[in-house]
Amino acid sequence: MIRRMMLPAMLVSTMVLASSLLAEDEKCPLCPKGAESAKAADEKCSTCPIAAAMKNLPQITYAVGEESTNCAKTAGKLAEKQGASIVYLVGKEKFEDKGKAHLALVSATEEFVDDFANPQVCKISGTTTIAGQKTECSKTAAKLTGLMADAMKSVHLTYAVGEEDCDCPLAAASLAKTSGKPKLFVVGKEKTECEVTARLNLARAKYRAMVKALAKAEKKAAADTKES
Repeated sequence: MIRRMMLPAMLVSTMVLASSLLAEDEKCPLCPKGAESAKAADEKCSTCPIAAAMKNLPQITYAVGEESTNCAKTAGKLAEKQGASIVYLVGKEKFEDKGKAHLALVSATEEFVDDFANPQVCKISGTTTIAGQKTECSKTAAKLTGLMADAMKSVHLTYAVGEEDCDCPLAAASLAKTSGKPKLFVVGKEKTECEVTARLNLARAKYRAMVKALAKAEKKAAADTKES
């Protein structure tokens, strides 16, 4: 027996380039015939689990005096207006250093994604939690675990140096040294020179892939049930 839970949602950190679960022009697999893009889903479909799924990932909150915000620009204006410094909050941790807060965000995101992808078994009830769902059925848990693993396999970290793309970090470093151009870490359409930010992009992309796979599977299951 499986108890359904709402698909997870995440808030985008404003410290790095924000991106929704889908690219703006990418079709939402849950909308009829994929007609709605992510941008349209954000604006028109508040119940779309794909559009909403970013809201559960760890985020950075910016505190200035007695005020707090999720927007870095707003925090900057508040700090300038009040003549105060910004305190960065990641979960229950507080940081005065932006770099340390960013690193904490990356670690928290990786841990969140790892917990989402791997089954957690309660020794008392015997219930397994996987992909945001709880089930007492070992076959269902195994199926979900496999679905999550397959989804993550579609996500890759590659490298780019100038016009050259490669999968090997050593080859990328060699190309960068020879050409004098920076080595970029690439995850999907996201590119960055920062290895730490690349880790964040990779974790988010894995989560994105898992949520999309789960949404498609649930949509198919609902359609099969309706037909039978």
